[in-house]
Amino acid sequence: MLFAFLLISVSLLPWAPVTYASGFKVLADSSGIRIISDEPVFSFDNMAPGDSAPIDLEVVNESNESYSLAISADVEEGDRPLYDKLTVIVRGEEDKYSGPLCGLQKINLGSFPAESTRSLHMTLTLPVDAGNELQELAVRLKFHLYQVQGEPPGSGGEAPPNPVVPSYPGQPEEPPADEDNPGSYADPELPVTGTQLDLLLPLGLILFLIGLLILGSAKKEQKK
Repeated sequence: MLFAFLLISVSLLPWAPVTYASGFKVLADSSGIRIISDEPVFSFDNMAPGDSAPIDLEVVNESNESYSLAISADVEEGDRPLYDKLTVIVRGEEDKYSGPLCGLQKINLGSFPAESTRSLHMTLTLPVDAGNELQELAVRLKFHLYQVQGEPPGSGGEAPPNPVVPSYPGQPEEPPADEDNPGSYADPELPVTGTQLDLLLPLGLILFLIGLLILGSAKKEQKK
């Protein structure tokens, strides 16, 4: 009976990426700025024309400096035609971006003041005029966040048009921007330090059930 329960439980665990996941979180403190939730990767499939999916971004700044961030999105795997057709709106206290998802490239999200918590909301939509054939497609998207350097720490206001991403303590220095494309800047994106809960939870459940099985066997041996 316990074996059957173990097999059923394992079969129901969320091994596959969750479609329309809720969002991700950024933390800034004395040790730097980083993503503390799971990696910002989301899968989308079976989207009918007119369907939309929300993704939330929370920025918690516990440091005594303000930070400016930029965001990009690209295809990690899947069908490019679906990616090219998706649109996105990024909203904070005001709209940050509205247009094709493929145009979400190093879009400035503005400044996040010291000792503050700010939320941004993204809505991905498949336009109503998209073909029904796109419903059979799937795409896995990854969002990239960058720290923008363009204003002194603690100051407010918008970053300049061509920001530079600084290197982080303990990381190698970044190469300069592409000379053929002065508006570009190097990537390191914010590091991801969140625990992969989707892997730990199934593993913990399996170990718990194995422990119950061993305990039951031990009790049977004692009765004998």
